[in-house]
Amino acid sequence: MTRIQKIITLWGLVLAGFLAHNIADLLPIFWAVDVAVEHAEEAPVGMMAFMAIITYTLPAVGIATTMYGRGRGAALVNLILAAVMALFNVLHDGGELIMAFNPVQVFVLPFVLCFSILLAVESFKWYKEMGAE
Repeated sequence: MTRIQKIITLWGLVLAGFLAHNIADLLPIFWAVDVAVEHAEEAPVGMMAFMAIITYTLPAVGIATTMYGRGRGAALVNLILAAVMALFNVLHDGGELIMAFNPVQVFVLPFVLCFSILLAVESFKWYKEMGAE
């Protein structure tokens, strides 16, 4: 498997992990358990936009950059996106698994974190390879 294929696959695994994370949060609905945020007057539009950017836009841009980008600039953009993703997942996992522990997320979030760290490592290697050429 080439480095580009690894990076695209890891972006896809991170994206799928976010989907699984959301599904795991919604599973209680099947047992008629309310999953709505308590005491919420209205949906926080800014937070929802931020989450959409992190969970979809960032991976989509990372995949597109890796597939169609050429040269060291594309590798740098991908590396920055991958580093942001890894940092977000470190912070998010800490918040979800320590402060608001949900046993269902134990089977999802650590994998997303591992995949995002591997993504950053592979992206760094790609960036270094592009500098050597």
